[in-house]
Amino acid sequence: MDKKITLILSYVILSICLLAIMHEYSRDIDSYKVLYDQSNLYNFSFIHEKFYYEYVFLFLFFIFSKLFGFLQFLNFYDLFFILGSILIFLKLKIFSQYHYFKIAIFLYLALQLISMHEGSQLRSAIITFFLLYAISIENNKILKVLILSVISIFFHKVGIILLVTISFKFFLFFSISLIVFFFLKDTFILAVLNFYDFTEYLSAKAYADYYKLENVVQNPSSITNSIFWAQLIISVIGFFNYRNLSNIQKSALYVVTFSVISYLIFLYTPNISSRIIELSLVGLIPLFCSSKIKLNIFWYTKSIFLFYILFYQSTLYTILFYSNYSK
Repeated sequence: MDKKITLILSYVILSICLLAIMHEYSRDIDSYKVLYDQSNLYNFSFIHEKFYYEYVFLFLFFIFSKLFGFLQFLNFYDLFFILGSILIFLKLKIFSQYHYFKIAIFLYLALQLISMHEGSQLRSAIITFFLLYAISIENNKILKVLILSVISIFFHKVGIILLVTISFKFFLFFSISLIVFFFLKDTFILAVLNFYDFTEYLSAKAYADYYKLENVVQNPSSITNSIFWAQLIISVIGFFNYRNLSNIQKSALYVVTFSVISYLIFLYTPNISSRIIELSLVGLIPLFCSSKIKLNIFWYTKSIFLFYILFYQSTLYTILFYSNYSK
């Protein structure tokens, strides 16, 4: 099938999925609906004070909300769908440059269907686009990714992860820095709390020390999370097969590995660990599909764990679909 036809058909299918997710399974769309409604009632100063979103994203969404509110034949869901569908198209354009274009689309659909950020978490959808784009850059990578990471941080703080795609040295630097932060974070955060409120990032111990509390209940992420273990094994095998990877595949490997390290470091701050491990799933697509695969034991072993992730995700989707329609 012609690549353009495949691109169009994939876009139509994913857009239909986007509509279904927005209206049936979306987790966070209500918070964006509140932001939309508030934006049409108040000025930006009030919105900026009330909502925690990053400044640039907040300002742009505020402008779009005002515009769609003025055009009375359009509403919030139209805005959300248009923005989401644009991001889907941009991601498909990136996939179209991959050696295994059709498999890349399938993986995107399989890995992201229910958690499809375009239908739920718009800021995360923007970051995954930036992440895919950063992974795919091959020329003048340092400068381009530095600029891209600065831009992405204005949409979501997790955008800092783009920097690990630059090279192995950058990946190693940020990984070591993260490990050092793990051992010093409580001391560091408590030392600067007088200047900035870091309480949402505190570990249970530091949080208790700061507020002088004896009992703090904080449910950690699970160390037995099978998706985490599958990505960990894929990362280890990826480095054993490092010499056979293309530059794009190496950048994708850095993202997946860094997310595994981050998951362990932020195990007791699940709002961070779960978000990073979820975002990094998109890195599996260029890792497996961007360049021609050299068949060997490493590739076959990685594929087993990729298939496990796909099986896990598809089983989860089936349960969610069934539970939703059996109500």
